[in-house]
Amino acid sequence: MQIAQIARLIQNLPFFQGLDEDVLAKLAHEARVLRVQKREVIFRKGDPCCGSYIIAYGRVRQSLFTGQGVEKPLRVVEAGGGFGDATLLRDLAHNTTAIALEDSALVYVPKATVLALLHADPQLTLRLLCSLAGRLHQAASDIDEFFMHPPGARLASYLLRLVPPNGTGVSRVQLSLHKHLMAAQLNLTPETLSRYFREFCKLGLIELQGNSVTILDVHRLSQHAADKK
Repeated sequence: MQIAQIARLIQNLPFFQGLDEDVLAKLAHEARVLRVQKREVIFRKGDPCCGSYIIAYGRVRQSLFTGQGVEKPLRVVEAGGGFGDATLLRDLAHNTTAIALEDSALVYVPKATVLALLHADPQLTLRLLCSLAGRLHQAASDIDEFFMHPPGARLASYLLRLVPPNGTGVSRVQLSLHKHLMAAQLNLTPETLSRYFREFCKLGLIELQGNSVTILDVHRLSQHAADKK
C-alpha cells in the first residue's frame, strides 16, 4: 500500500481531519499495514494498547467475553473506520477483544506517534476527545435500545441502523453478524430473535433471505422501534 493511500485512510478518521499534508505524511511513514485473516484475533481484552487501527478494507468486530466464553458483540467497524484508540491517552490495556469478520487490511499507527502529535497539536487532542465522547454517547444509546426496550423494538432499531441515511420506503441491508452473535448483541436468545424475524416477515415489514434483509417499509419499522411496551 502506498504512502499516499495510507495518508488518505488516516485523514478519514474525524480526529485526524484537517491535518497538514506534511504531518499526515509523517504519520503514514510511521504506520504499518497489517493483513489479517477472517476470524483472526487482532488483540484481546487485557492486551497492552500500543497503537490505533484504521481499516483499509474488511470489517472488525469488537466484543466482550463472559467467564464461560460467551461472546457479547459491542461494535462492528467497517472499512474506513478506526478502533483501538479508546485507551491511547492513558497506559491502559485494551478493554475489548477485536476479531476480523473477514480477510482485512489494517493501518496500524503506533501509540508513541499519536501521543507526540497530540502534545504538539491541542486541537487534535480536542477532536480525539470529541470522537471518544461521541462513541460513549453511542454506547449509552445501545444499552438503552438493546437492553431496556422490548425484543421487537430492539430488532427494529438494529435493522434501522443499517439503513443508509435518508433511506425511506424499501431498503435492502446486509446483516453484519451471524444471527447467534446478533442475538447476543441484542440481549436475546437465538430462538427469540428468530421468532421476531418471522413475525416481522408475517407483518410485511421485511423479507429475509440469508443475511440479506429487505425492509419493505422503513416508516412502519420505525413505529415498531418506538414501541416501548
